[in-house]
Amino acid sequence: MGDYRKLEVWKMACDVSDRIDDLVDTLPRRIKLKGALGDQLSRAAMSIHLNIAEGCGLNSDAQLAKYIRQALGSMNEVEDALAKLQRRRLLPPKHQDLVPDAEILRKRLGAFLRRLE
Repeated sequence: MGDYRKLEVWKMACDVSDRIDDLVDTLPRRIKLKGALGDQLSRAAMSIHLNIAEGCGLNSDAQLAKYIRQALGSMNEVEDALAKLQRRRLLPPKHQDLVPDAEILRKRLGAFLRRLE
């Protein structure tokens, strides 16, 4: 696949992950502790760009597709966790834009997977 750092989908995944880390830092302590929703949200977001990077290093479209599917699973976790924060009114206005950006990232991951298959 080449250099994953040149992929727009990887760059967007890194951006979303960094912004989620910023969000988690603002959450109440009980929600951001290890094993809680904030911790899971942060790990799921990080998993997206890490899976893209790992899959690109395998030099096989079939292997990369496997890792993109895993990234999509983590993407679903991120979207679900953001939805839970919204339902509980714990998603600050400053971070509301993460919801549509996560949806865009999921769509781009899906389009990338379709190109690989």
